[in-house]
Amino acid sequence: MDSGLSGPGITPLPQTTEFDVTEISNYITRVLHQLDTQDAYGIFAGVRQPGGPVAPTFIFGLPRSNLGEIVLPPSPNNLPIWVRNDCILSTNELETAWAMDPVADVQELTLQACSVGIETHCVSGALAGLSVCSPSTIEVTGRLKGLLRYTTLCPSTDRLHITRARETEAQALLERFRFHDHASGISILDPRNQGQLKTGILSGGNLGVIVASHFGTHSDLLYQYDQELRRGLLPHFSAKVSWLTRIDWSIFTCNLDRCGGNIYQGDRISEIGDLYPGAKVEKIGRSTGRTRGEVNRTMLQHWDNGAATYEIAIIGPAGETFADKGDSGGCVFVNQDGTYKAAGLLIGKTQESNITFATPLRLILQTAGDYEWA
Repeated sequence: MDSGLSGPGITPLPQTTEFDVTEISNYITRVLHQLDTQDAYGIFAGVRQPGGPVAPTFIFGLPRSNLGEIVLPPSPNNLPIWVRNDCILSTNELETAWAMDPVADVQELTLQACSVGIETHCVSGALAGLSVCSPSTIEVTGRLKGLLRYTTLCPSTDRLHITRARETEAQALLERFRFHDHASGISILDPRNQGQLKTGILSGGNLGVIVASHFGTHSDLLYQYDQELRRGLLPHFSAKVSWLTRIDWSIFTCNLDRCGGNIYQGDRISEIGDLYPGAKVEKIGRSTGRTRGEVNRTMLQHWDNGAATYEIAIIGPAGETFADKGDSGGCVFVNQDGTYKAAGLLIGKTQESNITFATPLRLILQTAGDYEWA
């Protein structure tokens, strides 16, 4: 998604009893079943035309390849429908990059006395005992690739010209990070072996090893979470027992010299908060830094391998994005009574709008066995 949106803006709807949440949800689910395509999503939010009022609107995002003439069933109360050239980015495009010696760019939350971290996404093959490194292979190898043609590390047939600053940075990358021989990597002249060509990737420093991971869809988790919101007298989503949600996490040990604990805005985060409709939230992400948003009053539903999963949607301010590529795994905070609390982890976003989705931290810990918040 671009950081600056043009045209209509998507905004959260104010709290109101005008719309039946169950009727809204059932309609979105019905349309997703009709569309029957992977990577689609549906949400009920406000759409503001430049200079105009906010109009409650059904918004459906579809992959471009599936956009044809679409005839949808009449919406409740004839509310407007907006079909976008949009879809949810797949997790392997979004964020965490793994390679030899599984390598991840990690924004971790700390569990159990600052000795264990938690991160999304769980990646296929992320078995217990594998090492976790930072920064990601994609990030650090990509940086070297961008410098290469201006350095003595580049074969003369591809070299443009030598630039001192880029030469210095490229050499520093090789000294700081570990080089792995790998056929899918980049080719450089080995400065330690008479300029022999070698091909490989770079990885960052070791953080620890994976001790647990989980990926899958679960029913009734969001329903139970919704009941907790009701008991806490917080706004709720009216979730159903049958709703599926995706749980996607890895837990890894942390080297204490690489882990600073749970600190946000200079304060230690010692409590868990909740993502509830209308909650004002903030996050820190690798790509976009600190941003603010608001939890939408209907959960985002997206079509995931033939089944609609329900995720909690966060909408950024009009014209801004709440999160972007590289931010996945970042913590979402709520400010309750002047205290920041950790409420969720970013898990994905839509391509061309300011919609991001997150998993409540309580749901992650509920599926994480013996691990507890530090």
